[in-house]
Amino acid sequence: MLKTSFTQRNARSSGGSRGLKDTADDAAVAGISMLKGFVRSALTAESTCMQRHICDAAAAASRESRELGYLIAQVGGYASSYVLDGQKGATPNASYEAARIGRSGADCKAVYSSCVEKQEL
Repeated sequence: MLKTSFTQRNARSSGGSRGLKDTADDAAVAGISMLKGFVRSALTAESTCMQRHICDAAAAASRESRELGYLIAQVGGYASSYVLDGQKGATPNASYEAARIGRSGADCKAVYSSCVEKQEL
C-alpha cells in the first residue's frame, strides 16, 4: 500500500518520471542528513552549536529530498530532541525548535550566530 501511494503521488506530481527508487533515494539522503546533524550535535561542547547542527541537518534534509525530506526532518528532529535532552544544557524544546527552524528554510548560521565552533563535517 505504501509503495502504491508513493508511486501514485510521484506520478501525479512529476508526470510519471519519479518512481519508488527516487523516493527511496530521497529518504536515504534525508536520513543521512539528519544522522549527520545528530552526530555533530552529540559531539559538540555547546548547546547553541547542538541546535545549529540540528537546524542545518533539518534544512539540508528538507531542501535536498523534496516533500519526503521535510517529513524525515520533522521526525528526526523530534527523535533527536529526546535523545539529546539534558546533554550540555540542551532541552527537548530547543532542539525541536532548531529542527523546525531548519525545515522552514531559515538561515541556521544567522539564527545560531553565537555558535563559533569550526564547521568542517
